[in-house]
Amino acid sequence: SARQRADSFGNRHFVARGNTLMCVICEKKVDHSRNASLTRHLQTSRHLERASRNPTASNRQLSIETTLPVSTPARLESIGLVRHFVRVLASTNTPFNVANNPVMRNFLLEHVKNGGAIPKANALSPYLADLFKTEELKLANSLIGKKIQLVIDETFDREGRYVLCVLGLVQPPVTPNAKPFVLRTFFEKKALNSARVTELLIELLPKFNITLRQILALSTDSASYMLAAGRNLKPILPNAFHLTCTAHIMHLITKAFLEPFQLALKWARMFADYFASGSRKNRYMEFLKSINVSPKMPPRPVITRWTSLFDANAYALKYLEAQKAFLRSEDEEPELLQFISENYRFLKFQIKFIELRARPMIRAIKLLESDMGILFLLGSITENIGILLHSLKTFAEEAADEIINDMTETFSMSDKEQVVKLVKKSATASEEKFKKYFDEDTGCYPSRDLVKEIAFFYPVKTFQFQELPILAHVPRFDEVPLSELHLYRAKARSFRTKITAEQSENIEVNASEVQEVQDFWKANVESFPKLASIAMDYCFLLPAS
Repeated sequence: SARQRADSFGNRHFVARGNTLMCVICEKKVDHSRNASLTRHLQTSRHLERASRNPTASNRQLSIETTLPVSTPARLESIGLVRHFVRVLASTNTPFNVANNPVMRNFLLEHVKNGGAIPKANALSPYLADLFKTEELKLANSLIGKKIQLVIDETFDREGRYVLCVLGLVQPPVTPNAKPFVLRTFFEKKALNSARVTELLIELLPKFNITLRQILALSTDSASYMLAAGRNLKPILPNAFHLTCTAHIMHLITKAFLEPFQLALKWARMFADYFASGSRKNRYMEFLKSINVSPKMPPRPVITRWTSLFDANAYALKYLEAQKAFLRSEDEEPELLQFISENYRFLKFQIKFIELRARPMIRAIKLLESDMGILFLLGSITENIGILLHSLKTFAEEAADEIINDMTETFSMSDKEQVVKLVKKSATASEEKFKKYFDEDTGCYPSRDLVKEIAFFYPVKTFQFQELPILAHVPRFDEVPLSELHLYRAKARSFRTKITAEQSENIEVNASEVQEVQDFWKANVESFPKLASIAMDYCFLLPAS
């Protein structure tokens, strides 16, 4: 093939374009049917003369135009059509082999002007490379002078390679839930470490016209080598903070909270698995209709979807009586009926307790997964969760009694002792996990001080700070004049009237409220420019990877 011939010459003299072989020096097609004809071509006087005039030509890559015949207007129009076709396929994530489909070929020939110029899949790759370079250059030009948050994550591919994906997000974001854009995906054969991550980032930034001073934040997971990379980069990123994925941290805290409640966890999985048979699904839906209950199948808990277990638990709370009645109506005596009959009181307690007490955590996870830039809210979120877990640990008996008193089932003293023990175990384990990251003295969350202080820029929360706060970890705050602080407080009072006290304590915030905060700072750029500059830089960072 043309590619094999190019490889045999070290890819220095020839380059393959589909089934065509091009001479890099002469910029013309050559016959690749025999190896000897290529050798003869390299020895022709014309080739040798051109090579002597341009000795570096063999190191450059041919453009699309030079791989094709003379660039007549018709040919240029065909090139444009192919490029547009490739852009459509790439933008819609459509495999290139659709170009080989007979139906597609007929459509292109009959309904697209010059559609016959669109080649089959194996000849589209050079156009994709051109498209990639064009889009990369466009992105690089758009980032000149912009302030950037970098989002970095690692995964694996099916070939066993280590994949490092680097994304960017312009700050402040255009909308509260603006999506990050991909800068580069690296494929590594060896396991990544802090030194390699640091090296790849430093090499990447200049390619997109990003200077070190433009970086405001580095978001990663909490892996030890990522934390080390953050420490490595701190001295050369003067304006940047390291944020680890708070959604993942909250998931770990919630996982520790749920661990003692095995009856509820097991029931959610068992009941969802019971409906592997389609006939059972139909019987269950008909049964729900017959007892005037909204027909809905139970959600299946999925380990990679952090909120799916809560969705399954909320379903069980609403449908538990109907589930039990349905199992009794089944002809066979399933394992599930025995399980629910033997454990009903404790199962119902666990389901109700999880729904009531874990609700703030599930709201936090959903909010942190929303892709909204809400760093200004993160301090309130973590503070509320910390208070919840500590109060549950301290008042475990009262928390258990609240659930028991709301149930019709009777609990003996030994039963109460058992559930109180569960509550205390849950609260203790989850609080320990919480303190691992957010404890004031020992927490390993790298920018926890900034997270706490940046809440000052949320107008609803600013009055929780002293009149002249000292925000030692907020960049440039020492440059803010007193007049700006006083004016900000005055305007924050009028902002506060727009949001009720109940809303201000509720961490279930939507995009419109985030937009309201962003609009407040945009509207006051002239009133307090230094404060607004800080707020627009750091309030709307994405606290997740």
